[in-house]
Amino acid sequence: MQSTRGMWVRAAVMSCAMAASALVLAPSRAEACGGCFAPPGAVQTVTDHRMVLSVSPTHTTLWDQFAYTGNPAEFSWILPVRNGPDVRVELADNRFMQVLDNITVPTLYAPQRPTRYCSSGLERDFNAGAPTAAADSGASSGVTVHREEVVGPYAIAIVGGTDAMAIRTWMRDNGFTIPPVIEPVIDHYVSLRQDFVALKLRAGAASMPRQQMTPVRVTVSGYAPTLPLRMVAAGISDKVGLSLLVIANTRFQASNYPNGEVRDNDLVWDWNASPAQIPADDYRTAQRAVLAASGGRAWVTESATQQFASNLMGLAQRARFAIQSGPPVCPPGTSDAGVEADGGASDGGPSMRCVEPTPEEDMRIALQGMSAQELMVTRLRAELSGNLLDRDLQLEPASVPSVRAREYRYGVVRNEPPPPPPCANPSPARPVVAPIRCTTIPAGPGAFGLAGFAAVATAIASVARRARRKTV
Repeated sequence: MQSTRGMWVRAAVMSCAMAASALVLAPSRAEACGGCFAPPGAVQTVTDHRMVLSVSPTHTTLWDQFAYTGNPAEFSWILPVRNGPDVRVELADNRFMQVLDNITVPTLYAPQRPTRYCSSGLERDFNAGAPTAAADSGASSGVTVHREEVVGPYAIAIVGGTDAMAIRTWMRDNGFTIPPVIEPVIDHYVSLRQDFVALKLRAGAASMPRQQMTPVRVTVSGYAPTLPLRMVAAGISDKVGLSLLVIANTRFQASNYPNGEVRDNDLVWDWNASPAQIPADDYRTAQRAVLAASGGRAWVTESATQQFASNLMGLAQRARFAIQSGPPVCPPGTSDAGVEADGGASDGGPSMRCVEPTPEEDMRIALQGMSAQELMVTRLRAELSGNLLDRDLQLEPASVPSVRAREYRYGVVRNEPPPPPPCANPSPARPVVAPIRCTTIPAGPGAFGLAGFAAVATAIASVARRARRKTV
């Protein structure tokens, strides 16, 4: 087998589809990556995929979140990797992926109407637009089974070999669906001397509530900024949407696909539009135009933001309480304490391994091997038709490692409303308010004046007369 140095992750992005609305683990729709195959006649269609890739000089980790429709018992997921014996497959926490979504998703605000502030504050317009979001066993029949194990609800096999037909036969015999259309693709990765991570719902887990479907993370050693897309065509109808978040020490981009970006000037707001515009729809329309200009091949950078490790860890810690989670995903008796040292169970069958995922642990793994002060999270988006999934996605540091803020603005505003009239000045005929006085004598308006002065003078004279009488 290949040494661990220079190992390349080959993440084939594919899913069989389970309704995202059933995945209540996440506030947003769950999505998927990896090879997901359905048996002939199954009504299953890949809809969209969400991936997170952490790239460092020491190791590379892929997070993949499943979403599929159809019979869970028919679900299979195949991932080509280098050096299968050293790969580690673990459960991941959806809240980790949600945190990264929250801080990278594009946002667009509707323009404010022209306003003028007057001293009373009554003329202010508060109708601004709202944000939108945006261990090897013996070789048998040409197949080397590096490891078989149960990880939470999943049965996992890591296999390799030089005989592609034998590998396909082994997978089918062990319950992994390999449609004929994908056979040449598997042959391609076998010719590259790659191994395969094969994942399916374990016996008994297919009848579990769909809330138990949880993301997985696959870690290999070495720098591996590659995602092979050749296998994805087997699980889609006409096209597939791909969302990829790359955590690294610099901004990343595609090297063998076109790159694109929505500019502010691509966003047009018309105050006379009817019906009223929706910022989220405007952004998607502008993004589709960028994709169309590249013949549908572009990977659009939606955001590339600088982050600090301490801030990301803090967000992950708070996510445990701030974002809803589901019930425990580890079946009884599969805690990490029961893992066999050689990767196998004491009875010779697959090892049973399960650790309840936490967002903090996912974030810790994502940040390993990176400079804590030079982090960048790049969010890429593509919508590829089946005929465009003809090559592996190669990623590279961006030639200009600049920031692409996730906040977008309308660069073109049409039919802007006229400014409001100037603030009105007080009318000359308006009576001037008299200064505030302190007095114990109640008086109506204008009642004090000379009459009040006369009353005071009369009272003083009366007191003086009484004083003279006493002295006589």
